[in-house]
Amino acid sequence: MKSINDEVLSAVRAGDPDTLVELDQQGLLIGPDESLDAYANRLQTLTKNIHKLQEELRRHGRIEFLNTVLDAKDAIPLSIFRASQGTNRSLYDFEIDWVPGFYANYRMGFLFAGCAFYSYDDFFAVFVIRKAYKKRERWLIYKRSELMAHELCHIAHIGFHATNFEELFAYQTSESGFRRMFGGMLRTTTDTYLLLGSVLLLLIAQIVNVFTREPPLWYTFPMPLFFGLTFLSILFICLRYRHYWKQFQRARKQLAPVFGADRALPVLFRCSEAEIRAIAGMKNADGLRDWLKSKPEASVRWRVILAKYAIQE
Repeated sequence: MKSINDEVLSAVRAGDPDTLVELDQQGLLIGPDESLDAYANRLQTLTKNIHKLQEELRRHGRIEFLNTVLDAKDAIPLSIFRASQGTNRSLYDFEIDWVPGFYANYRMGFLFAGCAFYSYDDFFAVFVIRKAYKKRERWLIYKRSELMAHELCHIAHIGFHATNFEELFAYQTSESGFRRMFGGMLRTTTDTYLLLGSVLLLLIAQIVNVFTREPPLWYTFPMPLFFGLTFLSILFICLRYRHYWKQFQRARKQLAPVFGADRALPVLFRCSEAEIRAIAGMKNADGLRDWLKSKPEASVRWRVILAKYAIQE
């Protein structure tokens, strides 16, 4: 990671394009509507938080962090980060190695594979994966490199506060075509609770139904209500996902002739959700080019994007 010192922060506040592009390459993306001062302040806080964490680990050997325990001897080495960098680099053109990463199982469920704990306010993040990955590349259905590439996408997007397309981007890192296609269907924990809650409610209702009612009444009211609730929950999630998937693919297709097929996805990754929808709705490439050329006037983020990825005429 490029050392974020006073010189770098001064260059960021001055809008130095080379510095901003280099930080972008490290996965320190500027968020939508974020000013240079706000971005510099977040980078400064990130550096302080990482140094504070490292100092506490040096002094105590292990610390409690949120719901888990981080042990200095279980820190993920840089070589492991590099194994996942190829995926993030080829898909989205960034490489993150600055996130403190650890192997940990403490207070984690049996099915826990890994996750990133991060703050929207100061860029701070800690990456945790199951200790099983310390000795092997694969655990259950997930490879270590795939899991890390997935979570590092979320860390790169810290400043975006995204929901609708966030899991779509992250699941493109998967080697499985099924997960790339359908992995982003459940966007948040609310979606998971909705789906599992409706299924669990149906199961409980069916158990009560079978043990308390005569067979001729098993499929009479109120059972159709529970079946309908489950069906509508699944239908809602599927139709909403189909809508966003089509917008995602349409926007990617629109960007290809403007930036080149290999750069369409990296540019899309740096767009806000509103911009993805706008790009998907563009009528032609010329209109899109005009729209893109107007963006740097009011957006630092777009000045960096267009400095890194040139528009093809």
